[in-house]
Amino acid sequence: MNTALSRNELPDPLAQPDWKYSFKLTFLDVFQLFLYVGTIAILTVEGSRHFHEYWRERYVLVSLAIIGIWRYTWWLTHFFRALIFNFWVYPGIRRQAEYVWKQGWRPQKIVFLICSYKEDPDITEKVCLGLIRSIRQIGVHAEIFVSGTADDEDQYTTMMGQYAPDDDIKLIFVRQTIPDKRIAVGQLLRAISRREPGPDDPVVFMDGDTIIAPGCLKRCLPLFYLFPKVKAVTTNEKAIIKNNTFFQKWFDLRLSQRHMQFQSLALSKKVLTLTGRLSVFKAEKVVKESFISTVENDSISHWLWGTFRFLSGDDKSSWYALIREGAQMLYVPDAMVYTVDQVKGSTVLRIWQNIIRWSGNSLRNSGRVIQMGPWKVGFFTWWCLIDQRLSTWTCLSGPVAVIAVALVKSPYSALAFVLWILISRFCFSFVLFFYNGRIDMTFPPVLYFNQIMTALGKMYILFRLPLQRWSNRSSSAIDPGGFNGLFKKAMALYLTILYLGMLILFVAIYTKLVSLPDWESIRLLFM
Repeated sequence: MNTALSRNELPDPLAQPDWKYSFKLTFLDVFQLFLYVGTIAILTVEGSRHFHEYWRERYVLVSLAIIGIWRYTWWLTHFFRALIFNFWVYPGIRRQAEYVWKQGWRPQKIVFLICSYKEDPDITEKVCLGLIRSIRQIGVHAEIFVSGTADDEDQYTTMMGQYAPDDDIKLIFVRQTIPDKRIAVGQLLRAISRREPGPDDPVVFMDGDTIIAPGCLKRCLPLFYLFPKVKAVTTNEKAIIKNNTFFQKWFDLRLSQRHMQFQSLALSKKVLTLTGRLSVFKAEKVVKESFISTVENDSISHWLWGTFRFLSGDDKSSWYALIREGAQMLYVPDAMVYTVDQVKGSTVLRIWQNIIRWSGNSLRNSGRVIQMGPWKVGFFTWWCLIDQRLSTWTCLSGPVAVIAVALVKSPYSALAFVLWILISRFCFSFVLFFYNGRIDMTFPPVLYFNQIMTALGKMYILFRLPLQRWSNRSSSAIDPGGFNGLFKKAMALYLTILYLGMLILFVAIYTKLVSLPDWESIRLLFM
């Protein structure tokens, strides 16, 4: 079991300069790069004498290549769009924002909405330090609305009194009596609405373990002045994990992918979620009862499970509340926040739980947004949502095909597939190194691990959408019992097996491992 994070292991928001992108290159990273490439070369040479057996099944390679070309083309589309945003579009936006800021533009006031629930005191201290520095950089009146337990209230009161007794900051606490974040967000939003903020006042949604890096908010706020149609922005993120290297690598990989994808989406002035870690909204949107009700009581109707309320995914609900109005949203790549997480128990189990929660949030929201159509959502964002669903099956088609060929035809197909994974994921990772800020040769295997785990997680949760878990708040949003519950669970299991079987059959036919009977054979069968 991991111990609590110590103060020295957390970034100090008051001691650091404004966050800026940097790329670090070390001898060890370069050595690992050459070691990885050498491993690929050795496997290629050693396996080349056996590959002729696999080449006999070249139709399998061609079949998988068609799916691969589609997937890689889509991935490259994101990459080039991200480059356009990063090197051509965003630098102009940043120059305009800096000019506006230097000319003295400021919001009338800034409002913070913080959901804190039994947080570590050391983390809360750093959160408060980040808040104080950000407010001082902005130089306007701030109202901080916090929900949590009595202990959380005492911590915030003590920290703000100790570090900012004379600052123009008003701390307002809303006691959280039940461990339900959505209810807490709703209570905070209603408390904010009673203070009657101006329509253009920025409202910062953030978690109780989010540490704001220097310069973050002053890079975000001018964008609302420059782009009046933009109703929300979200930021870059770096995770800090204690005593769990693999979990840290996994998070680094996912956040590097997110960094690239969100820059691509920002080119269309859309994102796929307004992360609860830190996003900034215009007050005119979040004080509406329709917005508050959506975040607080979001639900959908399912043909098998009926109508059920969402437990997690409040950031998806806030995104949905804006996307259905056609609102524009931006990603701010050089606005950084640090998030703190502590892993207890099995690393793989924790990763699986996170994937199930994130995949469930995505699937519960994407279906209804896809139904809006590309004219409402925007074609590129709309297609991204469709692709998220298709990738569940395309990602699994490769390993299913290789396992089938290895069992039926040639076992050396597995070696060829391993080489293909090593090479293709290395190419993907080489791009992600830029967004990660360093070369990390654990990325290729972790990338494939993440892709397979995510695909399996989506396939599992697709038929179990109400089964939501949130380890530090409550266990499950719905747990049907009795015969009706057993029937629904059995039906979900049946559908999972059916869809997996259909995937295996499709891959077997697609790669010509199984031949469909001709009409003459069908006719003779029924004679």
